[in-house]
Amino acid sequence: MLMWDEDTKNIQRSLFKDTLVQAFNTIYGTDENDLASWQNLCSILHIAPMPEGLTACREAVAETNVNLVDLVDLPNSNNPVTTFPTEVALSEYTLGSGKIFPRENAYAGGLLKYLLRHIMNPRTPRAKPRVRTRRRGRR
Repeated sequence: MLMWDEDTKNIQRSLFKDTLVQAFNTIYGTDENDLASWQNLCSILHIAPMPEGLTACREAVAETNVNLVDLVDLPNSNNPVTTFPTEVALSEYTLGSGKIFPRENAYAGGLLKYLLRHIMNPRTPRAKPRVRTRRRGRR
């Protein structure tokens, strides 16, 4: 059985994380001004109707919660991509499966940044703020 010391484990873990990020960039692109890349990503994420412009694509992708390891593995697995209704649900799946994508990486491209989430400390959905109106005659 091969036994690695702690330094070797850390180096291998770092190389694996770099490889995951670079694989995402190769498969889905890095140019955040390339509409074709955005629409390809929207198609894979089953975003319908298909957004027509860059801004609409970016917003749609930014609102989608998907496990990035599954997304990188998609060309190999052919499993359908699962999206999650909240960051909390995505976090539960990710931590339970151990499929944790590196959040901070020097190779993170433009498209990838729109899909990164807070897996360790997910944000809970907030209720929409109530609009307060001021009644006339009262101070």
